[in-house]
Amino acid sequence: MTSRKLQRDDEVFLELEAFDDAGSAYGVTTRTVNNEVRQYKVTVPGAIPGDQIRTQITKVRKRKASSRALTLKRPSTARIAPRCSHAFRIAEDGPFCGGCGLQHMAYDAQLLAKQAWVESCLRNEGMGQLQVHSVRPSVRRWGYRNKMEYSCTRNRHGEVALGLYPRGYRYEVMSLRECHLQSEASSRLLVAAGDWIRKSGLEPFGFGRGDVPGFIRTMTIREGKRTGDRMVELTTSGAEFAQMHGTTVASQDVAAAFSAFIEQQGTVTSWHWTRHHAAKGMRTRFETVHLGGKPALYEELHISGLQPLRFEVHPRAFFQPNTLQAEILYSEVHRAATANSTPEEELGRVLDLYCGTGTIGLTLAQRAREVIGVELNAEAVENARKNARDNAIENAFFHAGDAADVLGRLHYGRHDAIDLVIVDPPRNGLSDTAVEQVVSIGAPTVIYVSCNPKSLARNLGQFSVLGYDAQDVQPVDMFPHTFHIENVVRLNRR
Repeated sequence: MTSRKLQRDDEVFLELEAFDDAGSAYGVTTRTVNNEVRQYKVTVPGAIPGDQIRTQITKVRKRKASSRALTLKRPSTARIAPRCSHAFRIAEDGPFCGGCGLQHMAYDAQLLAKQAWVESCLRNEGMGQLQVHSVRPSVRRWGYRNKMEYSCTRNRHGEVALGLYPRGYRYEVMSLRECHLQSEASSRLLVAAGDWIRKSGLEPFGFGRGDVPGFIRTMTIREGKRTGDRMVELTTSGAEFAQMHGTTVASQDVAAAFSAFIEQQGTVTSWHWTRHHAAKGMRTRFETVHLGGKPALYEELHISGLQPLRFEVHPRAFFQPNTLQAEILYSEVHRAATANSTPEEELGRVLDLYCGTGTIGLTLAQRAREVIGVELNAEAVENARKNARDNAIENAFFHAGDAADVLGRLHYGRHDAIDLVIVDPPRNGLSDTAVEQVVSIGAPTVIYVSCNPKSLARNLGQFSVLGYDAQDVQPVDMFPHTFHIENVVRLNRR
């Protein structure tokens, strides 16, 4: 305990207690200023709860501070050696990859930390009485992602880099030589593509020489975990010309060269070129050209007790990034939806809000009399309709627009018995108005699927005030080695 306030460049010793909402471990240090005891919450990127660590303060704002690790005095019992060479290592200089920031923490400890975070969010919103079940672990801990988007920039050494942003960086990308979030084949393809961009003399967007601006924006790799399909999408600027091998060439020539490179790899079933047209004062638009292979990637969802579903995934379509764990997540949704019914009973009329491309609604259609999907994104609605046709599902109908407008247009009022409402909102959760709209539907049951425990807890409190009681919370780990966690909650109308 010292007699002045905490300042930048101070060195402090911390025993880290828990993770904050951003997934950074924190500890508390105390100062006495003018006979007043002040506690400062200090976060340490790359550390985990249980670490005893010496850090240097980098920023102080009121009673919160951030720091960088100097010396690990005693490691947490949950600390393990990271698998990836790009992962954070204490006291090593330079940036570290922000793709999976918890791989130096034992997986069982990750699950316990995520469960504790969900419980903490609920307590903070007065919902601490709810039971939070043990987290459903991921079927795969490595190579689980079916999609990774890699950015292209120049790094601090002036080299062209294809990879991910280091933690805390916005403009500089770390050139990856390995990535364990996708399959080994996709990781090798990433490295080969980065080498091809550099050898071709192509410039990242935002960089360039003379009158020819930079060209390469991102490269996205998608793969079907159930089908073995692999898709690559190269996204560039909308410019008509680019620098390649020191010469100005038409953008189509770059696309043709990229197509030839991908075809040589022999592991890609579908490849595309997307031009990102962005100009001041004009609406951003994307123009995608199919370069070779199949026009789309195909993926399947196998949910226990239900017929497998097959999906056609185009370059810019949304699909859950962890296929095998999406099956676990949707099985939990199905379990919650059928909790009070026998296997022979149908679910009645299901309203699927924020339905996206329809995956949740289509899984429930096999038990429902009718599924009504509502989504603001018209392109996603078209994908949902096609998914229904491709799977010969005739009782699922998808509509673009606001939920209240769609229901009014279809004449579904309170007396027309929506039996079950599914909500899967963005990270910010449901707005106050949206909560009131869901309640006004009057369905006996609401299933809430959430990717953010904080917004979930806030919304559950609002639902409770308006007459809907949550039963329990089932977390599902969709993204091992990150702090993200999905949750499924069933609410019953009082």
